[in-house]
Amino acid sequence: LLQQMWNQEKDHLKKFNELMIAYRVRPTVLLPFWNVAGFVLGAGSALLGKKGAMACTVAVEESISDHYNNQIRTLMEEDPEKYKELLQVF
Repeated sequence: LLQQMWNQEKDHLKKFNELMIAYRVRPTVLLPFWNVAGFVLGAGSALLGKKGAMACTVAVEESISDHYNNQIRTLMEEDPEKYKELLQVF
């Protein structure tokens, strides 16, 4: 299960890096902060044991789902045809 999640995240990162280039979007200046925060959150939740790590993962995934849903709504309101590929990724 963890290997599957890891592979999915690597694919996700690769796709979004490709889309940033395609749409000529610069990464946020906060990216180094988010990288450190992500590592600390992952390492910290691992210290809680399997149940704690899974609870943290569920909470993070719910937050990400909410964020993606907001992005989907915005793109649908703007121009669904223009953002068709991005909407499919979400």
